[in-house]
Amino acid sequence: MAWRWGHYEAAKKLVPGPDGLLVSIPTGDEAALLTLANDLFVLRHNGAFQDDILDRLRHRDQFAGARYELFAASTCVRAGLTVRHEDERDRSRRHVEFIATDANLGLQLAVEAKQRQRKGRRRAVPGTDRPDVTTLVNKALEKRPGMPMVVFVDVDMDPPPVGDAAWISRLETEIRKEMARVEANAKGPLAANMVVVTSIAYWRAGALPAPATMFYSHVPTQDQFPVSDAVLCRLCEAAAKHRNIPNDLLGTAQQVEFVNQPPGSTS
Repeated sequence: MAWRWGHYEAAKKLVPGPDGLLVSIPTGDEAALLTLANDLFVLRHNGAFQDDILDRLRHRDQFAGARYELFAASTCVRAGLTVRHEDERDRSRRHVEFIATDANLGLQLAVEAKQRQRKGRRRAVPGTDRPDVTTLVNKALEKRPGMPMVVFVDVDMDPPPVGDAAWISRLETEIRKEMARVEANAKGPLAANMVVVTSIAYWRAGALPAPATMFYSHVPTQDQFPVSDAVLCRLCEAAAKHRNIPNDLLGTAQQVEFVNQPPGSTS
């Protein structure tokens, strides 16, 4: 709801140009709202939508985790994979989030998504926030699905100060060190074929211009189940382009009117 209010407030300030079009740099709220809509559309259009995901999105304490699972699932679909969610009612074993399949290669990937848990949108004291990649990755690797595995991890860092172009490289350096420690402390090959680390900072940017997303992929030196590099590259590309939303996503004028209305109103 906060993202939609933010979009509505930003849209009210726009002035049409000579050609009648409204053009602006998206705010964090607008980027968050549109990518959420696009991820839901991608999953529903490709038959990978779960009805209970909307229920989880409606609960404040479940929203962040559900949102990141949507990101991971839509990334797999946009990479050309099909998604099948695990039956959580089966208590005989631990479950990953879902199984992603490349039908052409006959390949199945277990996919796990973890996000650092933070309360609300309050910023950390500058200089004190740490990504804690090690804890998140190790928790994901505990699943050990017995098949090729890809892990998505979001460190949920605060948005950088406006104009700070070096924040991504600083964060990547810290993550690279943590992943080296994860591999060094592992007893044998990692259970994951690839770890994708993100910090989708615009989710927390509010009315500020949407900052770039930190995206880092780590392929271990040893893995348990070899996987084609082409599949991993497709996943990396899909994740890196998650903000590339088709211009015709909204479709009809009626849908555009709905999105631009104040939250809670009806057409």
